[in-house]
Formats: sequence, structure tokens, C-alpha cells
Amino acid sequence: MIELLWIPITLIAAAAQTARNATQRGLTEQLGVAAASQIRFLFGLPFALLGFSAILWFSNEAIPSLTLPAAIFAAFGAGAQVIAMMVQLEGMRRHSFAVVTAMAKTEPILLAGLSVFMLNENLAPMAWVGVVIATFGVLSLSVDLQRTGEMARDRVALAMGAASGLGFAASAIWMRSALLALPDGSFQAKAGLITVVFLVLQSATLVGYMLLADRQKLKMIAKAWRPSMGAGIFGAIATLGWAGGMALTSAANVRTLALVEVLMAQLAQRQIFRETPKLRESLGMLLIVFGAGLVVYFHH
Repeated sequence: MIELLWIPITLIAAAAQTARNATQRGLTEQLGVAAASQIRFLFGLPFALLGFSAILWFSNEAIPSLTLPAAIFAAFGAGAQVIAMMVQLEGMRRHSFAVVTAMAKTEPILLAGLSVFMLNENLAPMAWVGVVIATFGVLSLSVDLQRTGEMARDRVALAMGAASGLGFAASAIWMRSALLALPDGSFQAKAGLITVVFLVLQSATLVGYMLLADRQKLKMIAKAWRPSMGAGIFGAIATLGWAGGMALTSAANVRTLALVEVLMAQLAQRQIFRETPKLRESLGMLLIVFGAGLVVYFHH
């Protein structure tokens, strides 16, 4: 039954990412969107190292052998995620927040296509249907249908949103490739190693960039270390979960099921503010659940 572990692992990762986003919300007002987003890498790394050490301790394993192909795939994946994040944030800042966010949510469809061409991992026909349905569910939560004509005219925002979605999809593909390129180790040890490699590369890149371009922002992040700890903990758990899921099944399966993160955030918001969801939002939630269910049931 180990092949089914990707399902609870992915759900835990989605819940952790929801909690991380909620934790980062207050930091965004304090530090700005870009700096608050970088906290997931900088403060996630120590907890990822702690988690990886715990995995090795409890499983009594040695560190998996990091081959050159695995390291290269991890570098590409880490870089693609950082670039995708920057493109998304810049698009939200300069153009339309709604359009860029919506187009970035096309990641699962792009990811399923890339899985076929790059990893020769095709989905079952009904799983493809599930990917499309779940994606439409997320789009229905993100897009005001009455403004679709206006949104469609914002071509730069559409392009930047699609580019960020493609970048996130490519990052997931390369994470999966890095995991497959490791010759030994349990799935949890492989996931721990690739998570640490990802976060080391991303943290080093971002710290280097801020040292050269924005030292003041780096000082602000350092001063906000206390509230950033929660974002780091949840961010590390989420990344470990994504890697653990992808060590067991295709990245498309994991990232489609991960769309329940949007559902979790919606439900949490409704609970906090006691709001009644609109018909469009209720339909979107149902589509996400139904689509993700198809992927889980028909996964290879």
C-alpha cells in the first residue's frame, strides 16, 4: 500500500501550504510581497534540514547518493520556481492581480503535458479529465466571469500569468526528475535530500541577490525572524510533502490533488468571516473535489 501514501502526504503538504500562506499574510504588510515570499526559502531551510535529519535518524539510513544528474535537475527546478515566483509577483504588481493569479492556476494542465513529453508519464484518460475539471474549478474561484472580456484584453498579464504557471510546472517536473535520478534510498530519504538541495540553492540565490541589490530588505527580513519562523516551519513541511508525493507518483497527480489547498483556504476564510459562499464559488469547490477525486481514483 506504500504507493497510495502519496495521497495523505499530498494532503498534508496542501494543509501546510495553506497554513504557510496564512502566516505570511501579516508579513506581507510588514515586508512587502517579494520579501515575504522569500521567507519560505530562507526560514524553511533550517526546518528542512531538521526534518531530513529526523528521517535519517528514525529510518537508520545513510544519506542517498546525490548523482550529478539529480543535482542538475534540482538546480533547474529550484531556479524555475524562483523565476516563476518573481514573474508572478511582478505581473501582480504591474498588471492585473486577478489575471496573473488565474493564469498561474493552469499549472496542473501544463504539468500533465510536460510529464508526457519530458518524463513519458502519461495519465489515464479519466485522470486527464480530472485535471481539467479541477483546474476549471480553481479558475471559477479566481475569475469573475462578468469581467472575462476585460481580463482577456490584458495580454501582458495573461502572458506573465501563463509564464509563471509554466515555470511552476517545470519546477515540479525537475523535482520529480531529480528524485528519479537518485540511485538509492527510501522515498522519504530521497524527498528529504531533494528538499534540502532545493532550499539551499534557492536561499543562496536570494540572499546573494539581496546582498547585491537590496541589503535593506535583507535586514528587514532578519529583524522579522520571530514571526517568520511559523512560515518557515509550514513551508518546509509543504516542500517535504511535495517531494515525498512526487517520489511515489507523477508530479501531475500530486499537483492536481494539491489544488485542494485552494479549497482549504476558501473554507478557512468562510469559517473565520462567517460568509456564505456564492454560487460560483460553491460550484468551483465542487469541481475541485470531483476533479481531484478522479485523479486519485484513476492514477497509475
